Amino acid sequence: MAVDDLTEPILPGPGASDYERYLRTDELLSLQPDPENSAHRDELLFTTVHQSSELWLKLAWNEVEQATRLLAGTKSTPRSDCCDARRSAFST
Repeated sequence: MAVDDLTEPILPGPGASDYERYLRTDELLSLQPDPENSAHRDELLFTTVHQSSELWLKLAWNEVEQATRLLAGTKSTPRSDCCDARRSAFST
């Protein structure tokens, strides 16, 4: 497959598009309660808000850990290598 061929999927797996395969939307949406079987009409809202909050907390935790490593001077990510390269370019 040529790189310019945008009609063919890039990622393997189930899903109608690369977006759906990358985010695994079928799996993600299957975690939501079925509105017809809900105990309360706001159950889908409750689940959506709290699941998204968990994802934001995971992201925040990851960012804090990465910032801690960067402040400690450990190279743990390609971004830290990029920052080191910029720092050395400005220090000469």
